[in-house]
Amino acid sequence: MTMNARVVERDDSNEVRQRSRRRRNAFSVPKVLFVDDDPSIIAAMQRNFRSYRIDLLTAFHGCHGVVTALAHTPDLIITDLQMPLATGEELMQCLAHTVRTREVPVIVLTGRPGVVLSRKMRELGAVAVLSKPAQFEDLLGEMSHYIRVEKSRWLPHPSGTNVTNHRSRGRE
Repeated sequence: MTMNARVVERDDSNEVRQRSRRRRNAFSVPKVLFVDDDPSIIAAMQRNFRSYRIDLLTAFHGCHGVVTALAHTPDLIITDLQMPLATGEELMQCLAHTVRTREVPVIVLTGRPGVVLSRKMRELGAVAVLSKPAQFEDLLGEMSHYIRVEKSRWLPHPSGTNVTNHRSRGRE
């Protein structure tokens, strides 16, 4: 996935970071919900995250994102803005009014960046707004402010399953 990210605006408050990190202990794998209506972008994200210790949940539109967030309570949500059935903006409004999800950090990926939009997203609770196309490393950098992002000790297998990296055993 080609992504040249530019952080339009990010919430630097330590309060959001601390709340999000307190939700899970150091040994748990963080759950990240990725919401986008483009199947090729979702597939690219799944490939990119395969080598990280992250449980990636996916949703294909805003309504699906709300249902998935309520069912699984992710540690972080990454959402597109323009989607069918419910936009990323509507998704954020729903999540902000629900006790289980109101403190989950949300990163917005958008193809229509701007200062006005960025402020509006921050008012709705976004911790960062990245413009599309975004570099995966930039997205990881933003995510690392709110969840633990680390490479997996498992190597991705072409079949989609993980296999042990025997060479890394005993080196930790």
